[in-house]
Amino acid sequence: MTPSFLDRQICETMGSDRRDVLKKLGEFQLAELRHTVSLAKKAGRFYKKHLEGVSAQSLNTMDDVTDLPFTFPLHIQKNSHEFLCVSQDEISRIVTLETSGTTALPKRIFFTDSDIEETIHFFGLVLSQLMQPGETALVLLPGDTPAGAGDLLKTAVGRIGGKAIVPGIIRDFNQTNLLIHTHTPLVIIGMPVQVLALCEWFRQKKTVPDFVRHVILTSDYASPAVKYRIKQVLNCRVFDHYGMTETGFGGGIDCSAHRGYHLRETALFFEIIDPGTDRPLPKGHWGEVTLTTLGRVGMPLIRYRTGDMSRLLREPCPCGSPFQRMDYIRNRYSQAIPLPGNHRFGMPDLDDMFFTIPGVADFDALLVSRQRRLYLDVILKGFDTSLIPEIDIQRLLPLSPVLEKAVEQKVIQFGSIHLKRFQSVDTYTGKRRINVQAKPGKRPTEPVQAAGFFPPDPPI
Repeated sequence: MTPSFLDRQICETMGSDRRDVLKKLGEFQLAELRHTVSLAKKAGRFYKKHLEGVSAQSLNTMDDVTDLPFTFPLHIQKNSHEFLCVSQDEISRIVTLETSGTTALPKRIFFTDSDIEETIHFFGLVLSQLMQPGETALVLLPGDTPAGAGDLLKTAVGRIGGKAIVPGIIRDFNQTNLLIHTHTPLVIIGMPVQVLALCEWFRQKKTVPDFVRHVILTSDYASPAVKYRIKQVLNCRVFDHYGMTETGFGGGIDCSAHRGYHLRETALFFEIIDPGTDRPLPKGHWGEVTLTTLGRVGMPLIRYRTGDMSRLLREPCPCGSPFQRMDYIRNRYSQAIPLPGNHRFGMPDLDDMFFTIPGVADFDALLVSRQRRLYLDVILKGFDTSLIPEIDIQRLLPLSPVLEKAVEQKVIQFGSIHLKRFQSVDTYTGKRRINVQAKPGKRPTEPVQAAGFFPPDPPI
């Protein structure tokens, strides 16, 4: 079995073989954590106050990170420039992230050249193990922004001697098909539902390429059903990448065993936090992903609460890697809908159900209140809706245990299920989510604003 993409890089960074690399990694992370805390306190106006009373030298093990206060997205929204630890002249890339919820303030994430180089190195490390010099990768991500994800992937591919075609998000499936059959990429990188829709288009038009060897899915949840269907159509390996702007775009990627993400542990330190108590959780327990950047100089983040829900896995990976892994992201805490028993459900729970249906390329979901009861209305989209079989909700529900229990307890009921022809205008650029409508006839609002379902922003 092919080992993790990241093992070689971690071992080389440690200057150590696998016999003592875990010890060396811990020492490396501790040194980087101390440096990050020291830099943030000295140069960053936000952390100078936020870490008041904290000494970098008081951190004796990585467990001591729990003595540090959390950083929340709202901190960045309100104080973006105060996170800077270098002069603005040294910043080469600013990413503005529009946010939803109780405030409309955007988040701005700043990167220096050296921060960007770290991400390019990570992308190049992964892609060098999937393609050879002279081969082509197709990047179906926005690529017109300098140092954006698509542009960084193009740079990384170029540095390993390959060629990257970056047309951006699919807007025209005919044009994308022509591009693929003209340039014959061996690697395709894109968002899960976009790539699935492309595969459905290939299948129905009978133009399935036989030269694609690898697909990397990124930027949104990729359900097992989506991965399976892409693999079946393209007869290729499908990898799942986790990253967000705050991680420097690259966070981790699974290996050929497909048992969770191997993490960029020399650049990021991950914790799993109970979002109710703020306490760290042991391996195997689901909670909120919290990260600390290691080595980032432009805008370091310390114990940043991502809102993503996952767990650190107890068992070693079948690939033989000695390093820890994180399970596939399930939901974003603020976008998941609370249910009795401290459970939540979101779009991933529906993905696990509806993407098992042949012919479904995407779907929309609306949670609506009718006569004081909650109903889920679903619109299934396909290129040829006549190929979508009759839907049996009772057969699909066991694929989503949380939702199955909610239906059994009559907390939620399924309402209407309609079919709609998938069109290019249905393509998307962000994370898919359930729309929430408190009353019929009103325009759906963002989930975090709807019906009092979600907790308030944390105090700052």
